[in-house]
Parts: sequence; C-alpha cells; structure tokens
Amino acid sequence: MAADINTTTYNNGDAISEANSPKQWAGFAAKKEGCYRKLSNGTLVYNGYAMNDARGIIPAGFQIPSTDDFKKLLKFLGAGSSQTGKATKAMANYSISVEDWVESSDGGGLETITVKGSGAKGFNAKQGGYVYDHGETGGQGGCSYWWTSTTSGKDYGVVDIGYCSQDLGGGSGNYPASYGFALRAIKK
Repeated sequence: MAADINTTTYNNGDAISEANSPKQWAGFAAKKEGCYRKLSNGTLVYNGYAMNDARGIIPAGFQIPSTDDFKKLLKFLGAGSSQTGKATKAMANYSISVEDWVESSDGGGLETITVKGSGAKGFNAKQGGYVYDHGETGGQGGCSYWWTSTTSGKDYGVVDIGYCSQDLGGGSGNYPASYGFALRAIKK
C-alpha cells in the first residue's frame, strides 16, 4: 500500500471515463458507469463502479484491502486518538488539524490541534479528498479516504485519516458506489 492507484485505464487498456464537472460525475453515476476525477491536488478518485468494473482497475496479483486490513495496519502502526494519532503520523506526509476536546480549569472546550505527519512508515498518504454522489468535491486538503472491498448492503466500506474523521486513529464508514474515493492495493 505504498501509493494510491493512479490509472486512467482499466487493466485491458480501455479508458476509464473522466468526470471534469459535478454534472458529468452525476451523469456517470446515474448510468452506473465507472469514472474518475482528478482533484485539485492531483489525487485521482474513482467511483465504486470503476472500482468494481469487470475489466479491473487493480494490477494483477493485488487486491483492494478490506476495512479489517486497514484496521490491522492502523493498529500495527500504533493507532492512537485525535491527540496522539501515532498511525496517522506514520502514514501521512502532511500536517492534519482536528478539533478535539481539551480539559482546562474552566471545564474545557474544543480546540484545534495540529498533528505533523512524518510519513515514516512508507504509506505516503497525501492530502486527498472525495467526491459526493452529486459530483461536488469535499475534504480536499485535510482528509485522505480510500475505498475498501468490504460491503454493507449495497454500500462499500471507506476508511479515512485526517480532519474529516476527527479521529487521527482512523475512521470508517459506508458509502454508495456513486461517491468517489482514492484506491490502494495490497498483494494477494
């Protein structure tokens, strides 16, 4: 899992459709057709239809990790909370700010805490983001999200680190295939 998948073609050489606008993204989703979008920071995010296309997007000998695979990685890297974030520090090559409850003499309150990522473990997470089902982007600059192979009904598991999860130990959720997230691969 040393880098995000960064391809514009399926394994058979067919082009993956590019969505250059929210309207195009929503159109591909309505047709249940795979597409990708290049975020302003260069990250490529794919909808779930591209991820699951029979032509394949993951290189031979690799597979999309499950939510449990990511959880094992986070635990191995030291997990952590929003104040310690050992796993995120080791995964991210950028600083992440989160709001966290900090106790004080007057009872405490939410404060912004910035955690500097070291990228020390070679995961090389860069500031990512995501695409909503209607095609607008979100989380650019403060979040990194990845699809997983885990399913929940018609939705797919997604894991994240950074501001959007408010948990530097890693967050997770389930989203429909019409959303867009980055992809990683692990050896089979």
